[in-house]
Amino acid sequence: VAAWFLQNGLMLNASKTEACIFGTSQRLKTVVNLKPDLKCLGEPIKFVDSVRILGVTLDSSLSMNKHVSDTVSNCNYYVRALRHIRKSLTHDAAVSIACSLVNTRLDYCNSLLHSTSANNLLRLQRVQNNLARVVLNLHRRESVKHHIYALHWLPVNERIEYKLACVTYKALYSGQPQYLSDCLVKHTPARILRSNSQYMLNTPFCSLKAAISAFTFAAPKIWNLLSDLTKSADSIEMFKSRLKTELFRRL
Repeated sequence: VAAWFLQNGLMLNASKTEACIFGTSQRLKTVVNLKPDLKCLGEPIKFVDSVRILGVTLDSSLSMNKHVSDTVSNCNYYVRALRHIRKSLTHDAAVSIACSLVNTRLDYCNSLLHSTSANNLLRLQRVQNNLARVVLNLHRRESVKHHIYALHWLPVNERIEYKLACVTYKALYSGQPQYLSDCLVKHTPARILRSNSQYMLNTPFCSLKAAISAFTFAAPKIWNLLSDLTKSADSIEMFKSRLKTELFRRL
């Protein structure tokens, strides 16, 4: 790794280098005392339970619990700040600030949260609910389900599906990025069936629960649930519009 960094004109800070072992909870218990002694440029590498890469916190079991906790904490900070100044803002200004400071954090790399635990989704949804209450000057205990629809905000789980579907559309029709496009295989039944014209993708078999959030498995699952009208959109803008309409109709 150090040689690759040097060959590509990059500097590697060995003192800040960390290592993390990923696996199921059962497997991690078996290696707790078997961690190897690793060194980088003479510096010992410390083993940690989670690592932060490009703003995403990956814990050793890939449960995304730590990432969700960090996201909730960051979002709540801005929700409280917005609550303090809400009376001085117009409705449009409050919506704009809410979307730029909080919803963007809820959406950042949210495709990684596909098939995460229901508790994690509930924690993120509570943040969005509290944000809607602040924007609309509602009581803290007032239901916001219909108010969120009025703001035209998709709930957290549907936002995850929206992101995955958009990435799938781009990879399928433009072939970019290639490493994602290569994961998508069009469904080809053995006989000529009506499903030939339904833009279906082949769903590979997955035997590991921890792997079902991978793009290879998650993308076909989300894509095949969409209507033919949405999947046959001629442009990404048209696809996004139809997709958002379809997801709202499911609620």
